[in-house]
Amino acid sequence: MTRPGAAFEVGAYDISDQVTAADLLGEETRKRGNSISDLRFSDIEEIPVNTAHVSGGAGRIYEGIMVSQSGSVAVEGDLYAIVLDDGSGYTFTTTTQRGYYADHEAELQFMVQSVLASIEARS
Repeated sequence: MTRPGAAFEVGAYDISDQVTAADLLGEETRKRGNSISDLRFSDIEEIPVNTAHVSGGAGRIYEGIMVSQSGSVAVEGDLYAIVLDDGSGYTFTTTTQRGYYADHEAELQFMVQSVLASIEARS
């Protein structure tokens, strides 16, 4: 379900509802082995995301420069948290490269569809 050139990756964390943006960012950083600079945190804002299968919430929790320790080029991007309202208790994170999508709502829709595809692939 990925689009050619899409700069994102889906990761799943079984976390409590009390998780903070810093916690999620820490999980993502540890998973990737990245160092991150120029942090600008915002509260996780619930944004309705409706698909044929699920209604969830998503919010941008990081905005800034992601720098890989392996020496790859720094990318300006965003880290989003997506919470699925399906009772699974899972919160998913995705990252996107800045400017890949012109439409914020379309970006979130694609992220949720990607999460659903990831769940189905593991089943």
